[in-house]
Amino acid sequence: MRVRRSTLAPARDRDVVVQDEDGKLVYSWPRKDSVNFGDSTNSACGVAVVLSKHKFRRSDVLCTYAPSSSFTGRAGTIGLKRKGVFDFIVFSVYMPVERGAKTSALLLKL
Repeated sequence: MRVRRSTLAPARDRDVVVQDEDGKLVYSWPRKDSVNFGDSTNSACGVAVVLSKHKFRRSDVLCTYAPSSSFTGRAGTIGLKRKGVFDFIVFSVYMPVERGAKTSALLLKL
């Protein structure tokens, strides 16, 4: 799968919370209590990507992305790039799966 930079939001999308803690950069996408989510999310939702500051710099984070507001807290994405060293995307997805349930429909909505 190839993802072009233009499909991702600028580095500070409105849903991501960035924290600098104990030698780590924490990018999190919490569930928002003020929105009615229906059956797509619940109070347990919230995802994060944690980067070691020994390996990554804040400037390596090229962009972040969160899915539509109906899936707030279900997924988050970070595009990381350092010229001549690396260029990749990290996904964090919270998707509890029930035995025998088809997950493809939920994945397509993200």
